[in-house]
Amino acid sequence: MKKARVKKLFLVLASLVFCAFIILLLEAGTRILWPEINAQDTEQSLLRPKAFGDSYGWQPQASGVSFGKTVFIDEFGFRKISSPEHYDDSWIILGDSVTFGVGVETEETFVQLLQNTLPRTKVWNTAAIGYSIKNYRDVLYHLTAPEQQNIHNLRKVLLFLCLNDVDLNDRIEQAPSKRALNYRAVQSVLSFMRRHSRLYMRLKAALTDRSKFYFLNDYQLYQEGGESLTQSLAILNEMNTFLRSRNIALTVVILPYEYQLRTKETQYLVPQKLLAAHFNELGISYLDAYGYFESSAGDEKENFLYADFGHLSKKGHGIVFELLRERLNLE
Repeated sequence: MKKARVKKLFLVLASLVFCAFIILLLEAGTRILWPEINAQDTEQSLLRPKAFGDSYGWQPQASGVSFGKTVFIDEFGFRKISSPEHYDDSWIILGDSVTFGVGVETEETFVQLLQNTLPRTKVWNTAAIGYSIKNYRDVLYHLTAPEQQNIHNLRKVLLFLCLNDVDLNDRIEQAPSKRALNYRAVQSVLSFMRRHSRLYMRLKAALTDRSKFYFLNDYQLYQEGGESLTQSLAILNEMNTFLRSRNIALTVVILPYEYQLRTKETQYLVPQKLLAAHFNELGISYLDAYGYFESSAGDEKENFLYADFGHLSKKGHGIVFELLRERLNLE
């Protein structure tokens, strides 16, 4: 009887070891065959609450992994880029994870490429994952407060607007203890898989079209024209008025979704048309990046991270930089 139990236990363990070996083999094969698959998720230890008023931000002097790339945060709480020690004026960059540049090396981001063309200007990349328009306002007001001495001679603000930025619900959980324990456990497992398993990312992309899902979900924000959109546009107007009163130029850059470029359906351009009409009415300077992406050579998906709805690849960052260089008359 005892020998039977031992034999049964041995078979179970052997089966588990075999299954683990097969999974590791598939994982290795996935990484070899699809090297473009990037990890997702960001180490929460990089973030700190109440960094800019009510808005969270990055932990100063921190480093960690975001979407498979090691990122470094400077002493001010922004992504560290190569910038001049001595400069004549400053530009502030406002944005979310796309502008922060998740999944690509710092030198490949359009913010760093922009900084490289402005040797006498300090470019501040204040972008953070999960930011919305209300976070942009918090960051802007914090950095332009009279007691702030770091932003010297601010001349321009570039706000890179993703279509989901008008969703004012927090996209980063600041109080996870309020969530149910089992939900947090599931999220922890999924977070681990997004961060470490390329096989998981490949299967998810093969079985679901997350890019389409994200776009159609955010598309409703513009179709419905609800309170969140109205409030977001009001905040943009407020920011524009604030900057105009201080002779600081604001330019909004509207970034497209992968699904919009893939389908090229005119009905899906409602968000850009609505925003453009509003900006024209209020006299807010803007650039619509959709056309620039559409005219770029190659597969649209190459402009974004693997199976991603809007985070840019190295190529995508290059396209945004070329748009800025051309439309802002940068040398």
